[in-house]
Amino acid sequence: MLSRDYLQQLSACAGARRQRALLVISGEPDWLNQQISALDKSDDCLWLGTEKSPLDIPDGAERISPKQAGSCLGQERQRLVVDALAGFNPNAFGQVSGVLVAGG
Repeated sequence: MLSRDYLQQLSACAGARRQRALLVISGEPDWLNQQISALDKSDDCLWLGTEKSPLDIPDGAERISPKQAGSCLGQERQRLVVDALAGFNPNAFGQVSGVLVAGG
């Protein structure tokens, strides 16, 4: 299971280098929900995915559909979750990838 300490270290290391960090987790929905529970409950989290996904969105995260990805241009967020269980839209991924701040 992901630990909060590991995620905080990853974020701090990326922030010190003024970089964005990408963490890919893949697995069955029940296991993924356990991993998601390790994420900080941040109000500054953007969740890209569809309502068809079996994953539990953390409190405070803002869910947008791939069709809404363009509306995020110019925004900044600490966290970005791309939920690809119900499908992956590479154009939407490209649009939202710029919202992450350094260390996010």
